[in-house]
Amino acid sequence: MESLRSTKEAVMSIGYDSLELMSLVGGRQSIDGGKLLDVCCGSGIQGIWEVLVTASQGYLYSHVVMIDLNLRACKYTCAQVTINAFPSIPVVEVRQGDLYAPLTISG
Repeated sequence: MESLRSTKEAVMSIGYDSLELMSLVGGRQSIDGGKLLDVCCGSGIQGIWEVLVTASQGYLYSHVVMIDLNLRACKYTCAQVTINAFPSIPVVEVRQGDLYAPLTISG
């Protein structure tokens, strides 16, 4: 069984702070076909919630990128994306890396 005591591999659980932030996300007009970047995504809960709330309002993202330094967190996010089956989003990427380092600049 995998140890939960390793701080390098720990993924934050969903707590009151996550739920409070979720209550602030959505309910605003989004740009249909826009892009979403979730940096330090952890379990992916905030980005996933934003995608689902926005979709329920009739707006769809064209591209979602979720980044975390922790490989275990990236695996959690991949699992959550699969479970939640994002509606009609052509590209959903989960990348491992430090802050913006996994991003590429395109002209």
